[in-house]
Amino acid sequence: MASFTDDQADRGREVFRSQCTECHASSEFSDAQFQFKWSRRHAGSLYQMIQTQMPETAPGSLTDEEAVDLVTYILRMNGFEPGDAELSADRAVLDGISLSSIRN
Repeated sequence: MASFTDDQADRGREVFRSQCTECHASSEFSDAQFQFKWSRRHAGSLYQMIQTQMPETAPGSLTDEEAVDLVTYILRMNGFEPGDAELSADRAVLDGISLSSIRN
């Protein structure tokens, strides 16, 4: 189960606005195509993709905190409920979060 706070997802939204909107709309990360692609994966894969490939103009330039905050923003957009504890950038923790519930 994912545990993240609203504040963390809000930080992720701010990172998205400053780093991602040049190439992406937030709706891309909760539409049917995204859900189909990612529902068979885990949050660790999403984190790894963001951390190593984004932003396209400067891959790998996001901090661990920025990348995990982006993951929490995407999780919240896909119906994951925030909790009381922030999600860490620990790959073992992230790999334990299935994204299967994002598929409608």
